[in-house]
Amino acid sequence: MVFLASSNGASQDSRDQKELERLARFCTPDGEVNEPLLIQDALDRQAENLARANRRAVTETRRLAVRWMLTKMWTLTYKEAQWDKDKIKADMNDFFQRWRALEGKPFPYIYVLELHPGGHGYHVHLLVPSWMFTDFFQLRRVWGHGRIRFDKTKRHHGDSRDDARRVVSYIVKYLTKGFDDDHVHGEHRYERAQEFAVTVKRRVFSTYREALEYLTNFAGEVYSVVWSDYELDAWAGPPTWVFRST
Repeated sequence: MVFLASSNGASQDSRDQKELERLARFCTPDGEVNEPLLIQDALDRQAENLARANRRAVTETRRLAVRWMLTKMWTLTYKEAQWDKDKIKADMNDFFQRWRALEGKPFPYIYVLELHPGGHGYHVHLLVPSWMFTDFFQLRRVWGHGRIRFDKTKRHHGDSRDDARRVVSYIVKYLTKGFDDDHVHGEHRYERAQEFAVTVKRRVFSTYREALEYLTNFAGEVYSVVWSDYELDAWAGPPTWVFRST
């Protein structure tokens, strides 16, 4: 929940003026461009854009995992080192087509690639729902490119949402690892089942009380504040509260 004042509707001319003011910082009094400073600024902006995309991918992945209760994790490997991301994604598409035939219906999933240490190429971390039961030996035949390992670590504590949060926290670190150096613009950091998206609804209220009343009566959920800007002395943004369903 974020309190935002109404927009002043900046004109195109004012935005152009701001861009000119930004570029003026890289010019000498004679109007000559300081190219090293301009290049460094472009690199800094590119790094910030990449960091923003990484944060967005982490948020979306966490949201998907909790929404669809993705609490089981499998790791799919190749017999020989595989470095071709397009080849891996094509193999995964074939894998899911055959797996859906085994299950008899579509199912939600998320997978990310991890660059294996020691020069052994990529392997795949895959999250699926807790309600799925698949024969391991059948699944290994369906994959057919190498080993499949089921994660047996004790991350399950009975609550499906908390379990999903714990499991997805393991794979989100791979959303940026290995992508910063060779990432191609527009390349997805993760892949998901297309039929299972998460709808994000944004609502506007006149008062804080109205917002709390909406949360209280929303689909029988119980929400509690897990963070607010009061926790930060130097908070420069608008008043902000973060709620989580309990």
